[in-house]
Amino acid sequence: MSLPQEKSQRIETLEGLRGLAAIVVFFFHWILGFLPQLSGIFPNFPKENVIVGKLGLFFLNGAGAVVFFFVLSGFVLSRRSILNNNSEQIGKNFLKRWPRLAFPTTVAAICSWILFRFNLYNYHDAALITKSPWLASFASASPVPVDHSIWDALTQGLFYTFYRGDSYYDSSMWTMHYEFLASLLIFGTTLLIISYKNSSKLFPILSILIISIILFMYSPWYPPFLFGLLLAYVLPEKSKINKIGNIFIFVFGLYLLGFYSEKGMIIFGTAFAYQYVDMIGSMLLIISCYDIVLTPKFSKCAKMLGEISFPFYLLHVLVICSFGSWFYITLKGYDIPHASFISCLVTLFSTILISVPFIVLNNRWVNLLNYWISLIDKKNNQY
Repeated sequence: MSLPQEKSQRIETLEGLRGLAAIVVFFFHWILGFLPQLSGIFPNFPKENVIVGKLGLFFLNGAGAVVFFFVLSGFVLSRRSILNNNSEQIGKNFLKRWPRLAFPTTVAAICSWILFRFNLYNYHDAALITKSPWLASFASASPVPVDHSIWDALTQGLFYTFYRGDSYYDSSMWTMHYEFLASLLIFGTTLLIISYKNSSKLFPILSILIISIILFMYSPWYPPFLFGLLLAYVLPEKSKINKIGNIFIFVFGLYLLGFYSEKGMIIFGTAFAYQYVDMIGSMLLIISCYDIVLTPKFSKCAKMLGEISFPFYLLHVLVICSFGSWFYITLKGYDIPHASFISCLVTLFSTILISVPFIVLNNRWVNLLNYWISLIDKKNNQY
């Protein structure tokens, strides 16, 4: 069977930023596991040396990178349909959404089960050296699935991570619950926007803001998706901001994306959750980059980063807690200086290499999904 290749409708600059954001999450988690004294998260370490969460240090703020993922998802899931006024595309995206996410999460969960089954995780021994509560608890997984069956891993990857938020085989999968449920909301709201686009320009904006306020009362992780959708609606097809303006917007967006504090940002006596500060930073990045045309060399690099982002994101905790922890312990055993830095770089590149076959499998799966959707579409057009 010859499968149709998916025609890329992605914005290359944003795909490149998605890949870089996945690497930021890796650095953030490495600090939590191997340099916890720099994180500012754990009360048993002094606060003098904390570097995570400071404005401007965007390359260490994993929480900000996740917010960027969410804003970007809201933007890319709706942008094409809004520009083309195409409600049929929403239906196709809806049908593909769960299986497209479920294949990679299931592979990741089963890989983690195999690592547990054959005792290939070394995070506990590494945590005894680093004193990291995050690493000791298998990257904040609860419960740690030491004696669970492969069926448990299979069902978590297929269903429970999306519907209940289970992520104890791979703590990075906690975002899949929000990604899946918010994407359904994005599809429904986009359909509403298309229906009223020609009759009222203000109605879609008000609808998005009202839905965001309601969701804010449930969780601060949902509004970023809606504000990504808002950008998809209000931004023109081509930016009207000049180059200097875009550079300023981009730099200020990165500056805001460095902020992380559980207490939020205090503005005029009111605390605003860090998710909203990072959300504004993420929106500014998209505004400054969404219509940039890259040179062939940078285009290829951006596509590569975009392709590797999801597999890398799902696998990096597994690699940190297995090979990364073992390599760190080995370096410490030989009393090699800068063991954290060296093992961080080696683990980073190892995760990238391990992600490559994952990309091949995932692309094959996506092409298969597109083939099935095209068959359904052809059958519907016959009636």
